[in-house]
Amino acid sequence: MSEITELAQDSAPEVQPETKRETKAFPMNAKVVLHGLNAKEFNDKAGIVKSDIKEDGRQEVLIGKKILGIKPANMKYEVRPVDDLSIQDLKAILKEKDGTTNFAGMDIADMRSLVKNIKAEHAFEYLAHANAKAALEKAKEAELAAKANKMKTRANQMADMSPDQIRQQARMMKSVPPAQLRRMNPQLRNMTDEQIRQAAEQMEMMADNPQMLQQMVNQTQNMSPEELQRATSQQQQPKSIAEMTPEQLLHQAQMMRSISKDELRKLNPQFAHLTDGQIEQSIVQIEQMAMNPSMLEMMKNQLKDMTTEEIEQMQKGMRQNGSGVQPSGPMTAGSQPPVDTANMLENMTGKQMRDLMKMMKENPEMVQSMLPPGTSVEAMRSSLSMFEGMSDEQLDATLESMKKFQKAIAPFRNAYNSANAICGGHMVKLIIVFTLFSITYLVLFIATRGSREAANDVSAASQSVPVLEDNDSEF
Repeated sequence: MSEITELAQDSAPEVQPETKRETKAFPMNAKVVLHGLNAKEFNDKAGIVKSDIKEDGRQEVLIGKKILGIKPANMKYEVRPVDDLSIQDLKAILKEKDGTTNFAGMDIADMRSLVKNIKAEHAFEYLAHANAKAALEKAKEAELAAKANKMKTRANQMADMSPDQIRQQARMMKSVPPAQLRRMNPQLRNMTDEQIRQAAEQMEMMADNPQMLQQMVNQTQNMSPEELQRATSQQQQPKSIAEMTPEQLLHQAQMMRSISKDELRKLNPQFAHLTDGQIEQSIVQIEQMAMNPSMLEMMKNQLKDMTTEEIEQMQKGMRQNGSGVQPSGPMTAGSQPPVDTANMLENMTGKQMRDLMKMMKENPEMVQSMLPPGTSVEAMRSSLSMFEGMSDEQLDATLESMKKFQKAIAPFRNAYNSANAICGGHMVKLIIVFTLFSITYLVLFIATRGSREAANDVSAASQSVPVLEDNDSEF
């Protein structure tokens, strides 16, 4: 696009002091004026910065149709009369200088007066940085919109697939080793083996229920680029509860509420044996955790040191413990399928037990809100009082001994089971809360029809950009 010109370096007179000072890099697309160059014909020329600073300490600057390599010390911001600036430029300068500026009641004359009180070179430095930030934000929005359109296109492609094609895709995912699938598809690279298996199972469910697939496609089409980005970022985090923000948790709860309980059971095996009331309680707990920073921080502390394999093992154990035959007749919120609570205690560390007791002490109202009616936080604390005098190391040693000497730990197991009975079987939820989130939109990000996207070749043939030396050149 640009004409690249070879320029000879001329000998030059002694450097003026202003060319010796250190200068920071100029922001992209900043309007600058050149000065102090050996090639004097380029001094006082106006240009536009087109690159960040490079290894040689220069930035590319567009001068007319030429691109030159210029040191920041040989550039200064182009200064224009304040009266020629638009109201957008005036606001940008003032906001960049002071982000708390209130423009209520100001007219353009007031803004010009404020800008004139700023040193000219500083005012246009503010403007250059403000424009660079705005351009970067605009580029991010465009990238986000492009990704959203890509996701929606994939969703439509999946909706166009026949049930047999979806089943074939699921069989392919099950037959190929997860590690190979992650190499084949970037969308899967941050998913665990268990999550990939669940995605394949969900595809099989959708093949048997076309209406479910169509509903998911419709929901995707109605989501904004920001909502799709949040959904994508959540699915790319195996330790989601340890990394999700309160806003992401609330969004997760909203997504779960937008789907019927029957569909949630079909989409996620973790809900297969839960009643409507239990699923609703799980959603409420997610919302409570999002609105209670102390509770969220405790969960993060519990999971931050766990490996992906440990989380998978925990999830597998919870599925197995909750996969018993569901009793006939209605179930209350506290009568979920039996869980091996002693086994859960064996997997706890002393620090996790200490965190649980600390939460009950410092946030009794929050803990009480999670318990079934008629239960008491004080009763739970009383049942666990035998642990309170222990240090973290002693708790670790005690809990570790429970794994090795099953017959010698009946009192500890009874203490835990007593506390668990008092809270209606919900102590596990106080320890883990709810770590297994619905991955309803997961399958929308799987490459359809078994295709692989070719990697974008972003490399380009490098051009040799001529450089101009200043009067104090060290070369």
